[in-house]
Amino acid sequence: MDAVQIKLKPDEGLPLRPLPIQIEGAGDFKSLLTDGLDENNTIAKKWSLWRTYDPVALYNGKVIQGAAEFACHYHGNVFVFGTEENLKAFM
Repeated sequence: MDAVQIKLKPDEGLPLRPLPIQIEGAGDFKSLLTDGLDENNTIAKKWSLWRTYDPVALYNGKVIQGAAEFACHYHGNVFVFGTEENLKAFM
């Protein structure tokens, strides 16, 4: 029974159906992971599987470095995008 509960909801700090949240006002890549965290925040931010590369561009066959100004937080991961259009497409 424990294994089934873990599969259904692996992290109690995250909602069952997460929504992407745009990160605004980040000056650099480091601040994307650290801004807004305090000792009471149980959800740690980490890079997505694609780190600082644009996953939408990769899906379309291009390798583009993301920019801190086009970033969002989704299910515990930080995603960065090369353009605002790619950010909107992801969201």
